[in-house]
Amino acid sequence: MVRATGGQTLSGAKVVVAATAAGEQQRSAVIGIDGKFATEGVAQGPHTVTVQLSGRGPTAPVAVDITSASVALNSV
Repeated sequence: MVRATGGQTLSGAKVVVAATAAGEQQRSAVIGIDGKFATEGVAQGPHTVTVQLSGRGPTAPVAVDITSASVALNSV
């Protein structure tokens, strides 16, 4: 789940999940009205996540360590 600093959801924004290990592909998804997004084929391990709203540049990368099927991101 991705929320802005003020707590509102960022529906329609693009999320990019990129592995920090060499050779791993990045995955992207669009945030739904509920603030959630899903990507498939993301390996466990360290990744960076960026969010980009239409007409704006991407956020600074947020480091996450994916160790399960879901990770929550708040205040991106």
